[in-house]
Amino acid sequence: MANTIKLGSLQLENPFFLAPLTKVTDLPFRLLVKKYKPGLTYTEMIDAKNLAGGKKSVINKIKTKPEEHPVGLQLFGSQEEYFKKSIKMFEDQFALFDFNLGCPTSQAVSQGAGVALLKRPQKVVKIIEAMVKATTKPVTVKIRTGVTNTRNFFKTIDQIESAGAAAICIHGRLANDSYKVPAQWELIKQAKEKLFIPVIGNGDIFNSKIANDVINNKYCDAVMIGRAAIHNPKIFEDCLLNTISNPTDEERWDWINIFYTNAKENDFFRLIRFRKRISDFLHPILSVDQRKYLRNDSIKLSLEEINSFLSKAFNKQTNYIE
Repeated sequence: MANTIKLGSLQLENPFFLAPLTKVTDLPFRLLVKKYKPGLTYTEMIDAKNLAGGKKSVINKIKTKPEEHPVGLQLFGSQEEYFKKSIKMFEDQFALFDFNLGCPTSQAVSQGAGVALLKRPQKVVKIIEAMVKATTKPVTVKIRTGVTNTRNFFKTIDQIESAGAAAICIHGRLANDSYKVPAQWELIKQAKEKLFIPVIGNGDIFNSKIANDVINNKYCDAVMIGRAAIHNPKIFEDCLLNTISNPTDEERWDWINIFYTNAKENDFFRLIRFRKRISDFLHPILSVDQRKYLRNDSIKLSLEEINSFLSKAFNKQTNYIE
């Protein structure tokens, strides 16, 4: 049986968390994953400035349901006042607030946020301190091991802990590392040995055996699972049972239907996201060309065309409607 874990004042039932994933971990996806009992889920990464400014499309992104809790809100940005305001506006809605210091995309880096902030340690401290003062809920931080090297890694995590973070999630790669570069789990383990706060490990958690092994061998206190969960939401149940299952084709079709229902019932249906979830969930049984067809944003597809595609490819009669 998996151990419980405490992040600050927040007691969680298990140490297997769904990572915040841009354009993936929206409400319909989190509700699907919740079926398999993750210890914690996160929203996708949210711009603190836009959220604090009350931008409607951003507020819609962080919609939650009582049955999916606990959920963490992940924020990115570079100005502490927007973090403070966002937290105060939505404090009652979330179990904790996470500060993203690991995103290497232009969306974050162009505004001096995400992994770019690793070059400004004093700014990082100010933002964490502001977040901690703004809430009684735990504040956590997600980082990478560095920008171009790991020279300042241990100094940075010390500063994060001293600033009041309740836990730290470490993605064991540098900012520019591709996924072909193995995650640096020895660094994550050294961080756990050094820090007093819980360390959440992230990177290359491809299955439940790896997830349990890194916790049991004291590389980290919890794991954050991203890419593996996109193709197999059931991985969280596998982690709890410490087994590796192979989802059946029928289970994969069920995921599509559950996601579709969640999206429609909660006024959260986005056709391009639905296409990509079909591609993700059916990944093992789709050809490369079929996956490209579903994922290509430049190809305009209606739901009627998607129904036709699934019927021809799999002899599966679906009736997805707008």
